[in-house]
Amino acid sequence: MQTPLVAQMSAYLDGEISLAELVHWAEGLVMDGFDANPVETEIIYRLGVADAENFDLSWEELRHMLRQLDFKARLYLQAV
Repeated sequence: MQTPLVAQMSAYLDGEISLAELVHWAEGLVMDGFDANPVETEIIYRLGVADAENFDLSWEELRHMLRQLDFKARLYLQAV
């Protein structure tokens, strides 16, 4: 079952939302005092600083996060 966290990460990877939007979403959760398990909490905090200098988000890091959430990221190319 896809969680809101996985849905946001997927939307970012699919180009449906920008990095700034992903960061804003994560920051909003932190400000609102979200309730999540320890793995989700760590990921949400990490996403909340993904736009800060020296905290760039890599493909490998996103793949690792998704694996922690029991999801596997796959990449496919599509002509535009």
